[in-house]
Amino acid sequence: MIIYKVWLWFPLFSFFESSIDGKIPNEFEWPITVKEVKTNFYNLTNDIHGILAKMLFLVKIDNHELLKNENKT
Repeated sequence: MIIYKVWLWFPLFSFFESSIDGKIPNEFEWPITVKEVKTNFYNLTNDIHGILAKMLFLVKIDNHELLKNENKT
C-alpha cells in the first residue's frame, strides 16, 4: 500500500514543484484571513439588506397603487 502512495504522490508533487528554484519552504499560510472573512460577510449582509429594503419599498409602492385603483372603482 505504501508503494502505491509513493508511486502516486511523488510524481505529482515533482510535477508541481518543477518550476521552483531552490528549496521549498515547509510553511503554510491560510489564503484568507479572519479579518477578510468578517469584512466580506459584513459587506454581503449589507448588500442583502439593501436589496431587501428596495424590494420591500417596491412592494409598498405596488400595494399603494393597488389600493388607489380599488378606491376609484
